[in-house]
Amino acid sequence: MIIAVARIAVIGLIIVGLATSQGISAQWTSNALRFDMMLVAAIVANFGLCALATLTFARLGLQTAGTIGLVTGNRNVTLVWAAASFGLPPLAEGYVAACVIPVLALPLIIKLCLRLPSFGRFVPQN
Repeated sequence: MIIAVARIAVIGLIIVGLATSQGISAQWTSNALRFDMMLVAAIVANFGLCALATLTFARLGLQTAGTIGLVTGNRNVTLVWAAASFGLPPLAEGYVAACVIPVLALPLIIKLCLRLPSFGRFVPQN
């Protein structure tokens, strides 16, 4: 069951990635500086909310607080995108596309951090 859900999630990420690449390409081509600013805003908002939520719930332990932080930082922008469908103006669609980039990158960043020996002291050992 878990494997089937994981496969569905991967298919969803591929679809989001393809849709995002089209939105990013259009925005970057039309105004690269504006898109770069939207991307920086999306990354700051995502990582900032992730850090704030993790710190807020730190008393629950790193694993629980980190999970809450990850979910908070990765607020469901793809759900907003899907709900808005084709009704978003191009500029808003560009920002939503920019928001997807840190959503896709943060789990990889966390995985890389967990491999660092210095980060190991923050992770509880089972």
